[in-house]
Amino acid sequence: MASKVCVFTGSRSDFDRLYWICLEIQKTEGLELQLIAGNMHLSPEYGLTINAIRETGLHVDAEVDMLVSSATSVGTAKTVGLGTLSLAETFNRLQPDIILVLGDRFELLSVASACTCMTIPMAHIGGGQTTEGAMDEQIRHMVTKASHLHFVANEMFGQRLKNMGEEVWRVFITGSPSIDSLMRTPKITTEDLSKELGLDLARPTALVAYHPATLDPLNLEAHTNQFIEALSQFEGQLVLTYPNGDPGSEYIIKSFQKLDAAHGDRSVLIPTLGITRFVSALLHVDFMIGNSSSALIEAPTFNLPAVNVGDRQKGRLASSNVISCAQDSASILRAMQEAMALGKSPCGKPYGDGKASPSIVSALKSTLEKRTRQQLLTKKFSIPGEDK
Repeated sequence: MASKVCVFTGSRSDFDRLYWICLEIQKTEGLELQLIAGNMHLSPEYGLTINAIRETGLHVDAEVDMLVSSATSVGTAKTVGLGTLSLAETFNRLQPDIILVLGDRFELLSVASACTCMTIPMAHIGGGQTTEGAMDEQIRHMVTKASHLHFVANEMFGQRLKNMGEEVWRVFITGSPSIDSLMRTPKITTEDLSKELGLDLARPTALVAYHPATLDPLNLEAHTNQFIEALSQFEGQLVLTYPNGDPGSEYIIKSFQKLDAAHGDRSVLIPTLGITRFVSALLHVDFMIGNSSSALIEAPTFNLPAVNVGDRQKGRLASSNVISCAQDSASILRAMQEAMALGKSPCGKPYGDGKASPSIVSALKSTLEKRTRQQLLTKKFSIPGEDK
């Protein structure tokens, strides 16, 4: 009987990375794919991206409407609670053998809570990283301790998980599926992307991805204002994308809307680019700016300069394409000028070579064949060097 691998996706960004893994599961003998879509996928405000999943041809086994649309810390906590309730019912219906999740977003707390209470093994992609300026930091490590298998981008991240007490046999160095997505996604030409965006990408252009720094909510408005001021003074074009659904996102969206209204001849504001336009933008724009993990994980694949603003990504492994700066407008402007001068210079690729998806599915299949459910669920706290 095939093992049922249930993949949970809560946003367009994680689905783009999970898509190729889903295809690998589908074609692997002995595995059966189940797919759950929830959280931002079902929100019209964030582009109703459940439709994009359907367009891929993948069957969605369950849609979990869990997002409390308030963009506040209370709303986030309520979303986690509502998600736990809904996912418990969904897991009970689907009876998966293992749940597969990616990243460090707050909706994963719902998955982890339901799995823990229902004794369902969980596999996690993306552990061992650090982002000191966001609550994602705590969420990532909480999900690590709730998970039973780990697929990480490099040896450094794997060692961190072992230092957290995870047994060696549970940790696999696979690379990041983010790079798979970049390498496999069809690209569109500069001319076609220019037409779709309504901009001339032959001119200097920045891709903007900016999210709330959730551990510093009191300064969100002031920091956003400084960021907007710097973007206003940039003489090139701006491709503005919506932030995630964290508390404070509504203020950023309104600020972007005002910026776009004031500079509409050289800017475009889009709720979600979608994977094809996003990857093509990384290939064709001059630099990326904001505080998104994409600047550190995906941008190096195309040697794209990236301005990392503030502390949201502090501590995350970065290549030489990344220029970090303080949150004031003068520092941001200097960093933008540095990025334009740097150009697309060769840089390191610390997050893998684009072959993570088959590695993850292969390790998942072999472990499910070798280990019983009870062995998966029974975790030992194992520190390297300690007496067994």
